[in-house]
Amino acid sequence: HIDNSEIRIVNLHLTRVGQHGVTDSLTSLYAKAIKLTEFESINDRRKLAQAKEIIDSIANEERPTILSGDFNDTPNGQVYRLFSNHYTDAFSVRGWGLGATFGEATIRKEFSGSFFERFIAKDIIRIDHIFVSSHFKVESARVITDAVGSDHKPVMARLRIME
Repeated sequence: HIDNSEIRIVNLHLTRVGQHGVTDSLTSLYAKAIKLTEFESINDRRKLAQAKEIIDSIANEERPTILSGDFNDTPNGQVYRLFSNHYTDAFSVRGWGLGATFGEATIRKEFSGSFFERFIAKDIIRIDHIFVSSHFKVESARVITDAVGSDHKPVMARLRIME
C-alpha cells in the first residue's frame, strides 16, 4: 500500500534466449545452425506463451500495476510488443540512450583470454524492463550501469501514481 493505494507488482523471468550447450555435441556447422534455429523457435514460442499467460492473468486488474524483470526480449521482439500494447515501458518514456542491460558479461566469458576480449566494453541489448499501467506517470528511468553481482544490469524507475 502506498498512500492508501494497493499496487500490484509482478516480477518475472521469461524463458532465456541463450543457447549455451545446445550444439556442443554437433560438429557440422550446418547441423549446428539447424539445431540453433529449432531451439530458438521453440524458446520464442514458449516465451510468447508465458507472456500471454501473464497478460491474461492480470487482464482485469484495476489496481495500479508494475511488471518488471528479465523479459528476455528486446524492444523489437514479439513479447515486448505484447506487453507494450497493454502497459508503458518506463525506459522508453523517460530513459536515455540504448538502456542496454545484458551482454557484456556473457561475451567477456565467451572471449576470455582472446584478442577480442579487450574490445568488449558495454552491454549490448535491453532485455530487462519495467512496464507500468496507466495509473502511473513515469518521472525517470535508467539502467544502473555500475551494478555488480549479476550478468544483467538493473533498471530503475521513479513513478508517481496519478491522482
